[in-house]
Amino acid sequence: MKTAGKKVLVTGSHGFLGRAFVEKLKKEGIPFATYDRAHPEALPDGISSVVHFAGITPASPGTHTLADYRAANVEGTRQLLAALSAHPRLDRFVNIGSCAEYGFSMKPLAEDALERPTNDYGVSKLEQSRLVEEFARGTGTPAINLRIFNVAGIPKRAASNGDRWRPFIFEVLIGQFRAGKRAIQITNRNDIRDYVDIDDAMEAVLAALRMKRGGRFEIVNVCSGKGTALSDLVGMFGSLMNRDFSIREDAKAPTVSMGDSKKAKAVLGWEAQTPLAESARRILTHWKRVLIVGAGVAGDTVLKEIESSPDRGILPCGIVDDDPKKQGTALRGVHVLGAISDIPHLIGTDEFDQVLISTPSVSGLVDRVVAALPPGFPVKVLPSVSSVILGSVNLARVRDIDVSDLIDRPLVKADQVRIRKNVKSKTFLVTGAAGSIGSEIVRQLVDSGAKRVVAFDAWEEGVFNLREEFADRIKSKGQRFVAYIGNTRDATRIGEVLRAERIDAIIHAAAYKHVPLMEENPEEARKTNVLGTKNMLDAAVRHRVRDFVLISTDKAVNPSSVMGKSKRDAELLMKRYAKRHPTHRFCAVRFGNVLNSSGSVIPTFLRQIRAGAPVTVTDFRMTRYFMSIPEAVSLVLQAWIVAKNGQILILDMGEPVRILDLALQLIRLHGLEPYADIPIREIGARPGEKIHEELTYDAGKIRQSPAARVFIGEEL
Repeated sequence: MKTAGKKVLVTGSHGFLGRAFVEKLKKEGIPFATYDRAHPEALPDGISSVVHFAGITPASPGTHTLADYRAANVEGTRQLLAALSAHPRLDRFVNIGSCAEYGFSMKPLAEDALERPTNDYGVSKLEQSRLVEEFARGTGTPAINLRIFNVAGIPKRAASNGDRWRPFIFEVLIGQFRAGKRAIQITNRNDIRDYVDIDDAMEAVLAALRMKRGGRFEIVNVCSGKGTALSDLVGMFGSLMNRDFSIREDAKAPTVSMGDSKKAKAVLGWEAQTPLAESARRILTHWKRVLIVGAGVAGDTVLKEIESSPDRGILPCGIVDDDPKKQGTALRGVHVLGAISDIPHLIGTDEFDQVLISTPSVSGLVDRVVAALPPGFPVKVLPSVSSVILGSVNLARVRDIDVSDLIDRPLVKADQVRIRKNVKSKTFLVTGAAGSIGSEIVRQLVDSGAKRVVAFDAWEEGVFNLREEFADRIKSKGQRFVAYIGNTRDATRIGEVLRAERIDAIIHAAAYKHVPLMEENPEEARKTNVLGTKNMLDAAVRHRVRDFVLISTDKAVNPSSVMGKSKRDAELLMKRYAKRHPTHRFCAVRFGNVLNSSGSVIPTFLRQIRAGAPVTVTDFRMTRYFMSIPEAVSLVLQAWIVAKNGQILILDMGEPVRILDLALQLIRLHGLEPYADIPIREIGARPGEKIHEELTYDAGKIRQSPAARVFIGEEL
């Protein structure tokens, strides 16, 4: 029978198999209509054949009794057939049956085998088959009952209508794999099943619609004709996932369900084509297969979090680590497959979807991993090393590679526990709170459990966004947060805020920082960076705020720019107030460029790369010290804890980074080739810029904090 010009009625089109067949019809360009079981009598016009999937199975939501199965599978079919009896004669009726109609047998089941269903579902499907046979013989409709054996596939959940599927054998196994189970629970290791790939099964249904031979009613097995023991199935998945599993059994006697495939080939001209191993491989594509970099504490923490969050759709399928002692071992059952140098081979031979770097702070590691991968291959990193230190990793916050990961120096780690202890009972005023650095100060104060955080900034939109960000978080943690609009140039407004709030510490981040722009507007730089700082210092004294932290910069060292000079003057102001008011604690924290902060070169590079424009570097010799925003802020808070009155604290920024090298890394990170895809141009140093920044200090006056690499002392 040809299906061209015919319309196929598909029942149960929202179910697992029904949906798969609808997709098949769409792909083949075959017209179809779906069946409304709420109104069985209202059949669509123009249908010439029917494929009947509707009903419930053990994989359907809920717990089912024989009465439930009969209501859906038998009575539902009876209603459909009654409506079809008044319809013009059909070309073909294809009923989707089940191997459960046979029950189990120690030998392959042929179509004429004795039907002995062993469960309520099988009983209902056999009764359904009998109804279809009666309909075929009574109406003269050619009908076929396809007894489909175990389908090798995974139901696609339809989140749009909120339906849920109960798991069957593959989902049971995958669920245990994803949950990190190393001992897999199955019925019996010697249980044997006949599996047929879902795509092959859909081809069989289509062949049944098109068949020309056969009697009035035919029963045809849709099966591979081969049996696979559950223990072998577990081993097959384990091999694909690079994992070893042990097996726990909950049934003493094994069962066998295998079909004889001869009739399908003779009647339908169909036979299974897809090996089970290939079906298993396809099943795993429903989840993200991840290669983890790092088999140490961080890697273990990541695997532990994946085990506790199995619904995230992540399957760890291998680890790489450069430690020779870890080669050939396993972490939480996941094999260490090689070193970082083996990544190209592993990506080429295994179907990994993503690389997850568990230790992004290791010097040069991210660069090496990215260089080993094909351009644009997905790479993620842990949100922060502090999450590993504190023993918790939130997979929802696993992020793309950030430019901070490309800076080849060890991460400066603050003492998070100490910060939390000192922050907890204090109220903080943060100026410039809506900016890139100020907002992160607010975040870390909130996360560390500050009693109250007062945000102060002149940027209206930024303050609004900050309030929106923290509204729900503050309520859930029982903390208090308030934001004020105001300018540090306005001494009256500062006084109003400090009279309204009882402040324990001021962190003064408000400043103009853009070097060339301040060269063009020197008086504005002085008004904000110097006079604004003086207003805040005066207010701290007047309102008895004991602690004051000035956020300064390496550009204040031997300043060559208006911005650097204004920040140096602010530092000297702080020192003057410290001498006059010894009962207070005034200090400054000086560090280099903060990645992705406003005024940083990084956003400019990213904007140019994404636009396909040339990347502009002021001078190919230029070097800068870099630190990430969260890292810099955590060290500011640590510096606040350890500082003495009048001190300028200088953070250890590691080694300077050549700006040209950073541009090259960013271009490659986007899967592009420097100079070929993205030109790089040298445009010359701008007014006020140095070729090399300085972080200078007197080693004789410095001690190093044991909890973090924070240098404490006076600059030269």
